[in-house]
Amino acid sequence: MAEAKLIFTTDYEIFGNGSGSVEHCMIKPTEDMARLLEKHGARMTVFFDICEYWAFKAEFEKGTLSENWAQLIESQLQDLVQRGHDVQLHFHPQWLDYEFDGQDWKLNFDLWRIGVLKYEDETYPERGLDQLFKRGKETLETLLQPVKSDYRCHIFRAGAWSMQPETDVLRAMRENGFDIDSTVVPGLKFEDNFTKYDFTAAPKDRPHWTIQSNLCQPELDGTITEIPIFSAPTPLVTNAAFLWMKSNRKIAFKPDGCSGTAIATEGKGKWRKILETITTSRKMFTFGDATPAEEMKYMVGRALREVHRMNVNLPVVAISHPKTFANTEEFDVFLAWCVGQKNVEFSTYDNYLKGE
Repeated sequence: MAEAKLIFTTDYEIFGNGSGSVEHCMIKPTEDMARLLEKHGARMTVFFDICEYWAFKAEFEKGTLSENWAQLIESQLQDLVQRGHDVQLHFHPQWLDYEFDGQDWKLNFDLWRIGVLKYEDETYPERGLDQLFKRGKETLETLLQPVKSDYRCHIFRAGAWSMQPETDVLRAMRENGFDIDSTVVPGLKFEDNFTKYDFTAAPKDRPHWTIQSNLCQPELDGTITEIPIFSAPTPLVTNAAFLWMKSNRKIAFKPDGCSGTAIATEGKGKWRKILETITTSRKMFTFGDATPAEEMKYMVGRALREVHRMNVNLPVVAISHPKTFANTEEFDVFLAWCVGQKNVEFSTYDNYLKGE
């Protein structure tokens, strides 16, 4: 019997402009996620922004950063892997060129989208895509293989979903042994001063597909499997109902002690945010961002429609960010509901592809 295979993921990072605390915006909320998932028999994949980690490590070693954030991160990721969670690669390239004065980070937003980087960069070799993936893979495997000998870094998600133009990125992934990508959100398109992606051409009738040089173009000889983030149409009245639930229940958007500003919402007024929320015609499946349990259930319901229509096991990838995970009670209710559903099972990327 075909099932919806729920795959929980989190993009593990502080805010994209360098604001936020590692302890309060990453460590504590990630532990909250892990604890709730384990309570209900599920595990998650942590997409680790390794570029900011390299910056934290370098500045602490220089004595500029007073707190050893890199060590906190290392300890948590090793602990999570020992508990059965997975950790895979994530890049926010603006951290590859930064300045730090001991208080504030100044990042190079010209590097925001990984798709603008070169496969090889003679001027700045560390920014070349081939070297970037090689170093990222080596960093993660060196960190995690001592606690899990068969650990392998082989899955990627682009920061801010901004991988396009993707030809050289996919080449660097192939050359460095990456065989799964989970960046695409079928049907979504977005562009502002920083983030840019267009996934409107992605297949909506396939649970996953293989790619070679184009994220949205299935290719029979593709060596990378695209397992997309799940998305579903959300009518205005549905969005309005979910927004009312958030407001009525006073669901927090950020964890206690986490302060920072997301670039995507910086400078936007309250009413503009509300208008954008209720007029969004298609949403990705998130279990953070003050999302009520009913919205998460709605996403699973839409996924089950696709399971029945296609009669296949469907990977239902849900996304979150620790820095916007404060809806622990809602997530707990949702996970308990999932356990009681027919045709719904918790999974991981590897287990899904193995047919488990």
